[in-house]
Amino acid sequence: MRLLVVGAGLSGLVAARHVQSAGHEVVLLEARDRVGGRVLTVRDGLADGQYADVGAEIIYHGQLNIAALCEELGLELTTELSLGTQTPDLIFNGQRLSPQASAEIAGELREAIRQVRPASYETVAQWLRRARVSQPAEMLLVAIAQGTPAAPLRLADAQELNLELSWGKGYRKIRGGNDRLPGELARGLDVRLDQEVRLVGWEDGGVTVEAERETHRADRVLVTVPG
Repeated sequence: MRLLVVGAGLSGLVAARHVQSAGHEVVLLEARDRVGGRVLTVRDGLADGQYADVGAEIIYHGQLNIAALCEELGLELTTELSLGTQTPDLIFNGQRLSPQASAEIAGELREAIRQVRPASYETVAQWLRRARVSQPAEMLLVAIAQGTPAAPLRLADAQELNLELSWGKGYRKIRGGNDRLPGELARGLDVRLDQEVRLVGWEDGGVTVEAERETHRADRVLVTVPG
């Protein structure tokens, strides 16, 4: 069987890899000049060895399939953004806080969490006034709250805030940049870049796919691009 896969994001790459490993011929058509889809790591303009993941960034603790893929491909995962064993630098009024000041803020956060009432319907602002934390701690808590779907809404459950303030525990990234995952998945695959698909046609005996500069025929087509 010959399969055409439209889209060389993670879904397309994994699907193509599985089908090819089963002994079938696979061609991937990707409209962009790179593989990875929403996974994008920037290195241009940065110092040697530095990079920034500007697309999909965090591998959550429940994404066991991604973790398993990384292990299979020999990609090392690092734990990031934890208030536990690793403490990120805290900046307040343009100045980096000392380790002692950061530790004091962490202590304030733990004490504030203990003051959240179970099944409380007070707002975040009301809770912060009652907790009487310092301004740096308050700014950090507000930043965390505003980054969640529940942003300025009510604390319906104390456990929800506990989960947000344990942010980072079990969250991982790929050492060297998350784009290493699609890069490794693409090895050994027939990937055609800069091939935006214009038309998919069905006919007796197979499909025809018209791309930017080529027309392909195959037995099946798998479209993995976002709807």
